[in-house]
Amino acid sequence: MVKLASAERKVDLGAEPRRAWLPVAVQAITRDLAEQFGDAELAGVRVTQVFPKSSAERAGLKEGDLLLKLDGEKIAVSKAKDEERFFDAIRDRRVGGKVDLTVLRDGQTLTLAAELEREPVPESELRKFEDAKFEFTARDLGYHDKVDEAEPEKLTGVLVTEVKIGGWAGLAGLKNADIIQAIDGAPIGDVAALETALKRIRTERPKYVALRVRRDIHTRFVQFEPTWENP
Repeated sequence: MVKLASAERKVDLGAEPRRAWLPVAVQAITRDLAEQFGDAELAGVRVTQVFPKSSAERAGLKEGDLLLKLDGEKIAVSKAKDEERFFDAIRDRRVGGKVDLTVLRDGQTLTLAAELEREPVPESELRKFEDAKFEFTARDLGYHDKVDEAEPEKLTGVLVTEVKIGGWAGLAGLKNADIIQAIDGAPIGDVAALETALKRIRTERPKYVALRVRRDIHTRFVQFEPTWENP
């Protein structure tokens, strides 16, 4: 019989100041990619995603756009994995300020003005909680967990980041990337609510614990049947 452990660990991560950000994902215009566009001298970044309901979308940026200049200066990116140099240049500017982007689209050059947003909290700084009794770890939801939602503000819960094989969570069927939205009917909006709910469970020692989780686009229930240690 597997016994429940008696320890829990809260992971508090220090936050760094949020700087300016353009809400897009990009890839470097490498030499191979430039040749595909018919100009081996092209340098800059290609937009691979424009995040919805963002300043980039409002500015008119589109997937496939080639960004060649930032405020009139060439974007000197031509190697794979050098895209961060583009974002570093953005971070040096003011949140709420605007930048002029020289864009190549379908063979035509245009200039778009985009307002810079405050960069989202990176995953490494989101609050986490590790529960050693049920043997899983979860963290708060971040910007990129919600960005593809039709109504991102309505997605609440905590994201499961690790489930230990053979632990109570694993045996109950909880999986990595599940979003826990309620425990025994009580809403779980963030890690603080998760921690409170699990402390209550350890005090009350119920026979069953029911978690409502979102998995992909589906909602389902995961039920624990813990074996508690003797007081």
